[in-house]
Amino acid sequence: MRTVLVADSASIIQFILERILGKEGYRVFYTKHPRDFVHQAQSLSPDVIFLQAEIAGGKGYRICEYLHRRPQTRDIPIILTTRITKTSQFEFESWPGVVAVLRKPLSAARVWQAIGSVPERAELIAEDRQEDAV
Repeated sequence: MRTVLVADSASIIQFILERILGKEGYRVFYTKHPRDFVHQAQSLSPDVIFLQAEIAGGKGYRICEYLHRRPQTRDIPIILTTRITKTSQFEFESWPGVVAVLRKPLSAARVWQAIGSVPERAELIAEDRQEDAV
């Protein structure tokens, strides 16, 4: 069973993701607060993280950096969620660990498209080891 961790200040996002992903057997965990989120990311070791870019007054980038610096969380792919319309201005795709950006409101089709862009964690770990060896 795949595990997803959601960090978003809007409870409706948890509901939507649980509804979309839960039907396919995903376990969805949720937090609104960054302090709880980092602990959950380390303890759950989810297959993917949905992180609100603007969480806690815009600390999404810092959270991505923090997770990427930690060996136990650096290989967890991050899908950013945002209500910002011009996402290219913020270069979200270049944030550490980010594999996709989803604009709110979320739809099932866009969620599955983002999930489809998530490389398998084993592939990510192998790629990182190859980079470290070079």
